[in-house]
Amino acid sequence: MAGGVREDIELPHTQEWELYHNDFSLCSKKTRVCLMELGLDFKAHHIDLIETGSYENISRHYLTVNPGALVPVLVHNGHPVYESHEQLVYAAKHASSDANELLPTDPKQLELMQYWVHKSSLVGDDPIAGCVKPRVTLPPG
Repeated sequence: MAGGVREDIELPHTQEWELYHNDFSLCSKKTRVCLMELGLDFKAHHIDLIETGSYENISRHYLTVNPGALVPVLVHNGHPVYESHEQLVYAAKHASSDANELLPTDPKQLELMQYWVHKSSLVGDDPIAGCVKPRVTLPPG
């Protein structure tokens, strides 16, 4: 599934924010921390991965949530948001005005933040490969 919110999909939900995740998934942890930092109350749906032997992430039910069988999936008012990096930005933009500010307003700082979030996402086998080098230089030390 392509990243971002899917307004064309409506999933059953009982709360404004719901998160389909796995306790040991790095991307799930990243999204949980973001939601907690923003003070967003969310309903958690733990999904067992193939590694546990239960194969819940490829179950008929979960494939309606994410046909790609990946976690996490953030659901906002019934609409899924795919890809953890997209979830962080989406949640930060939709949190109340009194939430902690997680997205810098300065364009250079935002670019630097995007760089480090992407680098920490471990895309592919080489976590450094394909990363865009920031145009911002960090001060020494």
